[in-house]
Amino acid sequence: MRRIVPWQPFWNFRKSKNSDVTLQINQADFRPARFIDYREAIGKIRKTATKLKKELSKQEASKVLPSFAFYILLRAEMEVLLYLNDENLNCQVPWNDWDMKVGLPSIPSMIADARKHRTAEESFLYALLHSFFSWTVFARETLDCSHGSGPKREVKDDIMMNYVLSSEDNALVIKQLVGVKSDDLSHLEHHYDL
Repeated sequence: MRRIVPWQPFWNFRKSKNSDVTLQINQADFRPARFIDYREAIGKIRKTATKLKKELSKQEASKVLPSFAFYILLRAEMEVLLYLNDENLNCQVPWNDWDMKVGLPSIPSMIADARKHRTAEESFLYALLHSFFSWTVFARETLDCSHGSGPKREVKDDIMMNYVLSSEDNALVIKQLVGVKSDDLSHLEHHYDL
């Protein structure tokens, strides 16, 4: 009888006495990765995307932006898999097998594929897909700001987004991070209480 061991990371960061971050290897998980055929992966992703689209249609778009962004990520993953594979080349897809309730490709693999999606670099879709990898500019605005009592001046802000995907307690968690970037520090301190 095969014994199933819960997944545990094989690395653990800790701070040493001299304040350097060191890597301590505690325990390894040597289960082999599960890879599936790209056609099977596309079918599973399509099923999840269809369910998500149905749920999104019941909601106001501005209230479900993280879920909408994830839906776009799923669509991009299907397009990338179709682009990379054909009847002559079949790149197997690493599947998130240790967390059956999520039922998706490995999260790092899906995010890496999103970066390879064929979109125009200055498009909203490009910004959305890249926001799963790093902080990305979603909008730029120019304001006339006087900070209450000073002379008016032009201030430029970048609205930044970053999505973080993780699997916690057998569920997919999507965290939406929003930030404002400006070269005018006093503007940020006054309006954003930094």
